[in-house]
Amino acid sequence: MSYVVAVDSGGTFSDCVVRDPAGGITRAKAPSTPPAFEQGVVAAVAEAAGVLGLSLEELLEQTSIFAHGTTVATNVLITRTGAKTALLTTRGHEDAIVIGRTVQKVAGLSEDEIIDVARLSKAEPLVTRSRIHGIDERVDSAGSVVVPLHLDRLDGLAEQLREDGVEAVAVSLLWSFMNPEHERALRAWLEELSAEGKGNGGGQRWFVTTSSELVPVIREYERTSTTVLNAYLTPSVNGYLERMRSELRGHGHKGA
Repeated sequence: MSYVVAVDSGGTFSDCVVRDPAGGITRAKAPSTPPAFEQGVVAAVAEAAGVLGLSLEELLEQTSIFAHGTTVATNVLITRTGAKTALLTTRGHEDAIVIGRTVQKVAGLSEDEIIDVARLSKAEPLVTRSRIHGIDERVDSAGSVVVPLHLDRLDGLAEQLREDGVEAVAVSLLWSFMNPEHERALRAWLEELSAEGKGNGGGQRWFVTTSSELVPVIREYERTSTTVLNAYLTPSVNGYLERMRSELRGHGHKGA
């Protein structure tokens, strides 16, 4: 027998739907348990198992697909509780993400709100200005290296990242989507420092994300802000998914 289990975890309730081998549908729910949302998810599955006349372990042992939707990333973004993030960008362009675009102030607003100029504002960047660092390097619009990257000159930067207690690093250089060589080199350098235990002071490795890998498209602000968002959210989401996986495995699910 094989079951398909799907759980949607929201701020108030975790809702579970189970499809049994005959195609029947069973629904159940349990209160969500922030910040340990994984406990509410398991509780909802246990409720569904009870309706089916099974134990939690019996249901999960026979589950071939476990699908999960969650607002964990959204919650982290809204509450601004993500990873302490640093941004490495081409020297001279450190303020691009701070300046942003005019559309930031009006996106999603009604016409009345748009013309109320005195109330227009834009959200603060997820990375503070003090943790935005300019790197001496330059690639042009054709992908040619104009200013080479010298990793041996970055010891001071590494020390600054450690002193700041940085947990995640976003790397977004000019025209990197045309030539990702410098971003790849910076990522390898950062990951090597982390592997050697030279990341943040707590011994935790830095999470590193590059714009050329994540969103290799033109538009400096959009590419950079997306990369910063990924760096800011991923450590929290990864931690949640690891706890979720551990809970499921601990109750018999072999596919987690």
